[in-house]
Amino acid sequence: MYQNKQLELLISAYGESITQELTKIIDEIQSIYKTYNDGYSRYTTNYISMMESAFNQLKIDPFIPTTKGGTLRTTKPLDDEKIIACLSEYLSKLFDLRYLKFLSEEKKTIVFVGPNGCGKTTLLRNLIHATGEDQIGYYPADRLLVINEGYNPERDFKTFVKSYENADKYANDINNQSQTHYITQQINQAITLFEKKRAEEMDLHASGELQLEDSLTEKILNLWNGLVKDRILFSQGALKVRTLGGKEYPIKFLSSGEKSIFYFLACIFLKERKPYYFIDEPENNLNPSIVSKLWDIIEDYCVGSIFVYLTHDSNFVASRVDSKLFWIEKFDGTEWSYKPLPENDNLPQPLMVALVGNREPVLFCESQDEYKYDDIVFKMMFPDFKVIPAAGCDAVITKVKAYSVTGLPHRAFGIIDCDYKDQSYLDSLEAHGIFHLPFFEIENFLFSEEIITGVIAQFSRDKENAFANLKTALKTDFISKKEQWIIRKMAFRLRETFFSGKIKKLRDFSELQAEYKTFSSSIDLGTLYTGYDAEIQQIIDTDDYNTFLRYYDNKGIFTVFLPQLKLKNKMTYKEAVFAYLSAHKDLLRGLRKKYFPGINV
Repeated sequence: MYQNKQLELLISAYGESITQELTKIIDEIQSIYKTYNDGYSRYTTNYISMMESAFNQLKIDPFIPTTKGGTLRTTKPLDDEKIIACLSEYLSKLFDLRYLKFLSEEKKTIVFVGPNGCGKTTLLRNLIHATGEDQIGYYPADRLLVINEGYNPERDFKTFVKSYENADKYANDINNQSQTHYITQQINQAITLFEKKRAEEMDLHASGELQLEDSLTEKILNLWNGLVKDRILFSQGALKVRTLGGKEYPIKFLSSGEKSIFYFLACIFLKERKPYYFIDEPENNLNPSIVSKLWDIIEDYCVGSIFVYLTHDSNFVASRVDSKLFWIEKFDGTEWSYKPLPENDNLPQPLMVALVGNREPVLFCESQDEYKYDDIVFKMMFPDFKVIPAAGCDAVITKVKAYSVTGLPHRAFGIIDCDYKDQSYLDSLEAHGIFHLPFFEIENFLFSEEIITGVIAQFSRDKENAFANLKTALKTDFISKKEQWIIRKMAFRLRETFFSGKIKKLRDFSELQAEYKTFSSSIDLGTLYTGYDAEIQQIIDTDDYNTFLRYYDNKGIFTVFLPQLKLKNKMTYKEAVFAYLSAHKDLLRGLRKKYFPGINV
């Protein structure tokens, strides 16, 4: 039922003497026929036809005894070795059809994301082999775009074109380990295609058969000028560029990004339309403000073609609004596996793209953005992690928990500030991989005893008394803010208790009123105050510098400390701290082990 006539004939030729190895191969072929026939009925005709074609191309007939009058002639011996080799090759081609099935099913823009080494090249190879090189336009990530110094548009176009007529074979042959020729000729090929077409269209224009504004080359020029804006690309016997000030210069002086725009427009618009386009790293060399616009233009021009992109760029991914996103999960050396990009309301798509392209465990921290204190400190302390700012305690907790259900291969951790949180609550988060900074916030950590004493030894103008003065200043300010700390702690406790998840479920004012009454009657402010007063007094009595920093809430900590260090400003101290930490990796390792033993690969 699933065999073609050649295969049936081959089986008949062997009769009862078919070998075990051949039986295994034939069974696998039949299984694939059945899979496509039963599971993908929409494509049965197409796939069966392709499989028949692939089989017939192997020319197995010479190895099979011929028939005469419907009777099998057995006088010709069977060459088992050659038949096994042919069937093995055919089986390999059948496996390639899964990739064609994948493309045929999607029928829309496809974006693959994944880390380096995840099997992107293997993916492309399988897609190309399954689709057929004549069916694709392949544009690799490497685009040097070096304009040939010998370029001369006035020379014989036929001669010039001929020197690049095989360039496409380099593009599609990704097994070729030496693509230098193709890479260096890409822009020259684009120029040649353009100038050849331009000459043809100008002849048609001169004869009145074509309006210049309707020509394809004029469209390319207009599109380029619309994207670049601050200069004009034109052709008057040769491609040139004119600045807004009127200065002209050859296109070889264009930037790599400007050349890339022309290269893609010229090659895709002027070459034969392909059913599939494979673009590796479409954002390479291009200004982020242009990438999306360029590929929108190209996709609109190639309506009906399927575009397959491989990228790391989250902005580009976000720009493909009507695309199917896939994550290349793993590559085992011969095969790659993929799955749809995970969706999670608490992990925005740009972040998800960054995460699936990551090969390291993840660490979320309380920073508004990159290059803030948290981000810098934890990148230095955890060089084996991908540190991601998460803009606040709640965001860190949410993202770590959301990450845990994505199926991504590495574990995610989080670090949050202590603030006014109860120790029992902080301890409960550790089960989820969320740990706390042993200081009120990151700025306090920069003044911890382990760090400040080292900075003083190398950078302070008052090495003898600086630390003692710091401790005195800290304790004095801490005591002066005792009452303030108690009130803030109480306010934090009341807020966290009342604004619990239960509040979100209330339906009307009467329920809120009842809940508030219950809450207020359960809280004894006097008892709460007394408890926190005792807690803060105990801290004062310990007279421990780092313990002060654990509870010290003062955004103006630099104002308090810098005069004692006799440093000029906040930036001076920041630079001193990071210079010291950069030079003392052993200290960073020690602080990591001391304060975050649970965060490890």
